[in-house]
Amino acid sequence: MDKQCIKFQLFKKIEVAYNSEPYDISDFLGKQLINLLEVLLLYPNHEVSKDDLIKMLWPHSENPQNVMKFTVFRLRKDLKRIPALKDFDLIVTTKKGYALSSQYDYDIDVEQFLDTWELIKTREKLLRQDVAKVKRMMDIYRGKIYATTTQPEWVENRSEELKNIFTTGVMMLCQYYMEKQEYQKMLKLNYKAILAEPFYEGLHYYYMQGLIQLKDYHKALQYYDEMNEAFYRELGTGPSPRLKELYDMISREDERKIKIDIQQLQEDLKEGTTKQGGFYCSYAMFKYIREILVKTALRDHKKYYLVLFELQSVQTDSKVDKETIMMNRFKYLIMNSIRKNDVFTKVNDSQFALLLGCNSEEDVQVVIRRITSSFYKKFASHKYRISYSVLETTESGEAA
Repeated sequence: MDKQCIKFQLFKKIEVAYNSEPYDISDFLGKQLINLLEVLLLYPNHEVSKDDLIKMLWPHSENPQNVMKFTVFRLRKDLKRIPALKDFDLIVTTKKGYALSSQYDYDIDVEQFLDTWELIKTREKLLRQDVAKVKRMMDIYRGKIYATTTQPEWVENRSEELKNIFTTGVMMLCQYYMEKQEYQKMLKLNYKAILAEPFYEGLHYYYMQGLIQLKDYHKALQYYDEMNEAFYRELGTGPSPRLKELYDMISREDERKIKIDIQQLQEDLKEGTTKQGGFYCSYAMFKYIREILVKTALRDHKKYYLVLFELQSVQTDSKVDKETIMMNRFKYLIMNSIRKNDVFTKVNDSQFALLLGCNSEEDVQVVIRRITSSFYKKFASHKYRISYSVLETTESGEAA
C-alpha cells in the first residue's frame, strides 16, 4: 500500500498541502514552533538528537530540556490546526531525539533541490542532458528558505548554503550557453535567476556579458547604472571592481560613430529621466543648479531653502566603512523622500545638502519630518542620529 504523501514548501515561504490547496504554516504556528518544524523538515529522513536541537534552537536557555519538551508538545498540537494535517501525527519521539514519522512520504522542495544538485555537482562542465536539471533547480528555488524574525543561526547558514548551490548551478549553465554562443537563452536564464537572487553579483556579470556578445552596448550600460543604483540603495555599497572594469570596457565600445537625427536625440535625452525621487548630483553641479534656480526664483517670486543634514554615529567604535554604507543608505532615503524637482548632493563624509522649492519654512519642516521619520523607522536610533539646519537662500547666498 502506497504511503500518503505530504507536500512542504520552504523556499521563500513555508506551506503545506495534502490533496488540497496549500496552507501557509505561518498562519497557524508561532515563531518558535516554525523554527523547530523547519529543522525537522531539513532532516526529513533522519532523527535530530535532543542535543543538536538544543544547540540549534535554545543554546542560551537556562532550562533547555523543558523548553524543548514543551515546544515539541505545542508543535504536535498546533499542527493539527492546519486543515491539511488534521489527520496526521507527524512528529515522533526517537531513542535520541525527534523525527518526522516514517508512516508518510514527504515531498519537500529543499530535498528535491538537493537531490537534483547531487546529479551535477561534480561536473567540471555541464553536459547537454544537464541543462534540464539546472532548469529544474531554478523552478524549485524561489529565494532563501523561510525565516522567522527569531530564526536560529543554523537556519541562516543553511539558507546561505542553498543560495550558493543555486548560483553555482546557474553560472555553470551560463558558461554552457556562452560556449555554445546561445546568448539569448543565457539572458533569459539570468533574468529569472536574478529575480530570485537580485544581489548576487555573478549573475549580473553574465547578464552583461550576454548583452556585450550581442553587441547591445547601450543596453548594457543602462543595465549597469540601474544595478549600481539598486546595490547602493539596498546594500549601501556598489558592485565590485570587476563589474566596473566591464562597464568601462563597454563605454569604450559604445562610443558613438553613427549620426543621429533630432528625434533620436530627444528620445536618448529622455532615458533615465522618469525615475522617482529627488535629483542627486555632484557638489559642483549643485552649486551651479542653485545659482540658476535662485535667479529664476527672484524673477518668479518663488522661494528656495537650503537644508543641511548630518549623519552622526552614536557608537564610538563605528568603523569608517560602516559609516560609508550608512551614508549611501541615507542618500537613497532622502532621494525617495523629496520631489523630482528637488536637488541634493553629498557635501562630505557625513553631510548632505538639499535645495527645496517651498512656499514657507513650515513646508520645509514637513519634508524634514518625512525624512527623519523614515530614517528612524528604518535604522536603529541607538546607533545613528541625524541633525539638520535650514536657511532660505537668496541670489547672494546669504540668509534672507
